[in-house]
Amino acid sequence: MNTKRGQITVFIIVGIILLAVFSLLYVAVQEIGNPQVPEEKVIFLDAKTATVKKYVENCLEESVVNALYEVFSKGGYHDFPTDAAIFNFTEKEKAYELPYYFTQEVIMLPSLEQIEQETAEATIPFLESCVDNFAAFQEQGVIVGSTPPVITVRFEDPNTLVSVEYPLVLYLADQQAELQSFTIAVPFSFKEKYAQLSTYLALQKEEPSSFLLGDLAEAVEQFFITQFAPSGSNVVVDVTYQEQLKKEPLIYSFVLHYDWTNLEEEPIIQAEPPLQLRELNGWNITTPGIHTYSVEAVGTNLTFAIQPEDLIIDTRSGVITLDTNEYPNDEYLYYVRVIDGVGRSVIGPLLINVNVNEGNKPLMEPIHSKTVSVGEEFVYTANILNKEQGPFTFTTDTLLFNITGATGEIRFTPTEEDKGVHSVRIDAENKFGTTWQRWELVIK
Repeated sequence: MNTKRGQITVFIIVGIILLAVFSLLYVAVQEIGNPQVPEEKVIFLDAKTATVKKYVENCLEESVVNALYEVFSKGGYHDFPTDAAIFNFTEKEKAYELPYYFTQEVIMLPSLEQIEQETAEATIPFLESCVDNFAAFQEQGVIVGSTPPVITVRFEDPNTLVSVEYPLVLYLADQQAELQSFTIAVPFSFKEKYAQLSTYLALQKEEPSSFLLGDLAEAVEQFFITQFAPSGSNVVVDVTYQEQLKKEPLIYSFVLHYDWTNLEEEPIIQAEPPLQLRELNGWNITTPGIHTYSVEAVGTNLTFAIQPEDLIIDTRSGVITLDTNEYPNDEYLYYVRVIDGVGRSVIGPLLINVNVNEGNKPLMEPIHSKTVSVGEEFVYTANILNKEQGPFTFTTDTLLFNITGATGEIRFTPTEEDKGVHSVRIDAENKFGTTWQRWELVIK
């Protein structure tokens, strides 16, 4: 009996051993057939890929906006066609090189598709400069291989749609990821604006000897004209669009030419008194309360307006009213428009700096212009005078360098590409609010 029990015990032990061996073999086979990549490595590469994607999209938006400003300032062209009629004129320190849109009863407005193509071509060098061969990512160990971008721009409503075929391959150690294309929407609609301009030129063709100022005023909301040549027969038109893509207004420029050599009298527009908007100096507000600013202009039967319309302006006197309770500390850009009795208009930018401090917000020491040479380390720490109101958090709007959030220290070494004059803003925030200082950094 004892012998049988001993045999049973041996069988049980052998069975357990065999079961354990088979289990280990099964797990080993499964791992060989399905190798597992460490999870944190996948997440790390995915995070880098997402960062590169966002980086390209941000650069693309900035580049398209820069391209729009360039192309619109040249009448819809990045490079003038060899057969284009171009107005060249130098006055004092300002040089004009703009396409004629109307001359000798001929309309020479480029097509909307052509302006889209010109904008796309102008975007490429801005984009390549912005991504900078992805040098920032190479410093982090990510190697990015790329092919030249192919950009498409479409003026739609309500946005300008931009897509780019820009194949990228990201390498990080033994990992690899790919990005193929990018798409963004810029909050600017040119399609309807172009149609209105085209309609105006069609009307102008019907009356080639008359400058249809009233029709131009109906076609474009804001514009300014400058006349050259005898009797002002070359008219430079600067159309201002209100979309705030950058701090300065977006201006679309072109030239109209009229044959007034045989007219016995000067054109009517020459007899009108001049319309002039006096320079709008920056409006600096440092105390709480209600403040006013008077816009000064010269002309007859003047009407005043402002964009965006959230700020109050008296349409007859040009007095602007601002309540600091409704405007937190920040920089605000508005455009003041003055219209005279014959429909002419002129526009000017008004920068409003609100930096109110009742005593408990960060009181930052004024920062004066600073100069640093390429290759020389620049070190500066923002100084808060009322340190008892801390702790403080510091931020900056510049892409030149980072600022230490807790201390306000700046430490970086500029490169050759950083040369120039840079406008830098530093914000300091505590539990009571935010104040700021803007200053110039000259890199030589």
